[in-house]
Amino acid sequence: MAHSSDPEPHLACHAASRWAHLVVAVLDSASDIRTLDAWAHHTAMSISALKNTCRLAHVSPRRSLILARLMRVLINQQRFRLRVEDLLDVRDRRTIEAWLTLAGVSELVGGVDDFLRTQQIVSDHTLVNELGRVVVGSLQSCS
Repeated sequence: MAHSSDPEPHLACHAASRWAHLVVAVLDSASDIRTLDAWAHHTAMSISALKNTCRLAHVSPRRSLILARLMRVLINQQRFRLRVEDLLDVRDRRTIEAWLTLAGVSELVGGVDDFLRTQQIVSDHTLVNELGRVVVGSLQSCS
């Protein structure tokens, strides 16, 4: 039995956890995942299952993919010293600028933790915290 002085246990947030694992799956992709269909294929899910996972977490599938793509860029530009334009498969610089504006940042710099704390694409703290937890676990297993 837990005592009042024990730290609170980590409660499982199932919808948030499923969503976070879906987002993190994009991070190890060798190429930029541009569409929801490509994301579903990459994660071996149907497009309807992917969309439902996002909806259960109360977040847009499109916003989730943009967040995942920006996080992938952030991690890989540090790891491989590549430019944003080389990591995102976009045809127009304005798309990148619009996504940075959506994220509430002027450029992708710093660590993933800093980005998650400041980004404005997904505002739900439970989702952001779970995503941070899953990302840390994912990056540690890759080290």
